[in-house]
Amino acid sequence: MSSMNYNNMVYNLYSIFKRHSHQGFPTPNSQPDQDGVAEHPAETRDASFRHLETLLRVYYLRHGYEHGDIFLGHCLAQLGFAALNRMAVLSATGGDPARAAPTSDLHSLRATLALVGKGLHEQGQSYFLNKAILRTFKAKLGSVEQQQLVQVVGDVEAAEPGVTAQMRHVRSRLWPSALSYTDAEREVHRLGYMVEELELGVVAEVDGEGSEEEEARAN
Repeated sequence: MSSMNYNNMVYNLYSIFKRHSHQGFPTPNSQPDQDGVAEHPAETRDASFRHLETLLRVYYLRHGYEHGDIFLGHCLAQLGFAALNRMAVLSATGGDPARAAPTSDLHSLRATLALVGKGLHEQGQSYFLNKAILRTFKAKLGSVEQQQLVQVVGDVEAAEPGVTAQMRHVRSRLWPSALSYTDAEREVHRLGYMVEELELGVVAEVDGEGSEEEEARAN
């Protein structure tokens, strides 16, 4: 679990550094290493994303997600919203078919989203917080990803109709889905705000992380 938390922390921190690097701020790995190669913050961020994803997959294969662990739910949620951001960036072609993401990349992210959904669903049997996060997470999925999630965990709304009403009491301002947002962006990504969106039936489109959006525009 400590390895998951470490990679989650590195991913969030380097997402902030990656954003600032576009504004001319110094970055922690701006100096060449012993081989004379300077590692870009985006490389560190992407590596930590892959490591976190791998650790959560290995955890599932060895232990499953049935036993309640509040820290596991947090890591799953962080990975899930990060994968949603990446999906949004890959899907943004700007009307240019040549910029379409490779099918293999989309399949990989969809598998990650399904794994996160399964994990949140099973952790939700122990912690109501994960039930609330799962519903806000599902609401931000595309139609294809929602159908895949239903195949994995079933129709969670139909199975537990009373949960949505209970979620109205969730007013958390302490749980952001990522640390790399600006102050203004962070407000609309807090759990309490997302629950209010879900209650009103108005779900904002997933915003890609600033650094990744800027990369997409630069390309």
